[in-house]
Amino acid sequence: MGYNFVNGSPQDFAAFAEREKKRIIAECDLIVTEVVQDAVAEQKHILDTATTSWGDFRKGQGRPSAGRREDNVMYDAITSDVTTSRTEVVGEWGWLNKFLEYFKYQDAGTARIGAANSMADSFIKAEQDLKAKVKARLT
Repeated sequence: MGYNFVNGSPQDFAAFAEREKKRIIAECDLIVTEVVQDAVAEQKHILDTATTSWGDFRKGQGRPSAGRREDNVMYDAITSDVTTSRTEVVGEWGWLNKFLEYFKYQDAGTARIGAANSMADSFIKAEQDLKAKVKARLT
């Protein structure tokens, strides 16, 4: 697909540019949706594998994981959203709809609880994934 600048009219160029913008926004929407879905999975994986001594004790009592899933509230509260307009695509994930104060202490850590870092680490991976996918599909 391309535009012939020599023989084309300004109206043809404007129509071409609008089609290209719509195509690029649609592709960005697909990319961001993939990246956000992967980021949710990564954040949940991090929480599932971020162990504590209490988690190790629970696992010894027959629980399936030593991670931060004692009651699944924090884990299940992770959601995502992708919003697309004519000019941008915004993806977000994390505790968007439900945030309890203890999530902050579990994720950032305290003097007694090691940090899970699920938001920061999932963001780092999502940023890398986004750059790689944009480079592969839009350049």
